[in-house]
Amino acid sequence: MKKKKKKKKKKKKKKKKKKEKEEGRKREEEEEEEEEEEEEEEDEEEEDEEEEEEEERERRLPLTPFIPLHNAVIQPPNRMH
Repeated sequence: MKKKKKKKKKKKKKKKKKKEKEEGRKREEEEEEEEEEEEEEEDEEEEDEEEEEEEERERRLPLTPFIPLHNAVIQPPNRMH
């Protein structure tokens, strides 16, 4: 009788440990997913900020047409003596 009780207790302990391990794994996976989501959100926020900064720079720059170098006319500097 005592052996059966001991076996039952051992089985319960094993089940409990196994369940705790599974719960621990699930928690770890959830935490990792949350961290990944937070990192993605931060990356998106940084990209949005960079885009806004680029737009501000473009607004500040004077509107001059871009002249490719192969079409550009190179003029000597204007020297006034």
